[in-house]
Amino acid sequence: MASVNWPLDYNEIKPFYDRVDQLIGIFGTNEGLENDPDGIFLPPPKPRLHELFIKNAATQAGVRVIPSRLSILTQPLPGNSERGSCQFCAQCARNCSYYKADFSSPNVLIYPAMKTGNIDIISNAMAREVLTDREGLATGISYVSKEDNQEYQVSGSVVILAASACESARLLLNSKSQRHPNGLANNSNVVGKYLHDSTGAALGGYLPSPLLVVNVTMKTVWVVCTFIRPGGWITKNSISLVVITSNTGVEWDNLLMVSILALKT
Repeated sequence: MASVNWPLDYNEIKPFYDRVDQLIGIFGTNEGLENDPDGIFLPPPKPRLHELFIKNAATQAGVRVIPSRLSILTQPLPGNSERGSCQFCAQCARNCSYYKADFSSPNVLIYPAMKTGNIDIISNAMAREVLTDREGLATGISYVSKEDNQEYQVSGSVVILAASACESARLLLNSKSQRHPNGLANNSNVVGKYLHDSTGAALGGYLPSPLLVVNVTMKTVWVVCTFIRPGGWITKNSISLVVITSNTGVEWDNLLMVSILALKT
């Protein structure tokens, strides 16, 4: 079964990806991979302990491992004093409202747009359909206010659907007219089918054996004790990993339940 190619290639849209990279800040590395195109990236953070384990094992198995690409600032963006760099506090889910290093649409897009005075935000509303003229061209949006359950219309010379896969498809299918009886942009009858939204997964594991890493030139000893109940006492028998390093600002993955005890030599 042959697939249908996209009507444009990546090189045509790369300039727009580059603008997004510079606007929101993406860390990563240029690897020359076809499925992971190069871009304008910030330096990635140093790999954490479990990532070094993964990279070591994957390399031995012939699997290439590269730093992930995330919209988190590892250093301030040029000319942007509104956002700071990541402090590795592991509180990204709380919107990073202080440093604004982690991307969120309010911090990175909406608040700066509001400061221009050229935007009106309609909250507590649900878009219902895209309005079109006799030629079938989009002219605005019809929405329902959740405050009074009344329907309103907004006109615009350009209409952009940025409601992700499922909601954008819903709006297109709702936008029926004489020129678009099957829904807007749905001559192919595949709008709303074969959807793929953002998905995620997680896994956990145990380190198979203790590891001893020694560097006698360092001044700080970190005793890393894995799989200890939070708040529990660290005993000699609970030590499963010892790492000697001079880095006092390492962030350890919370999923590994790693507790760290610093001992000075």
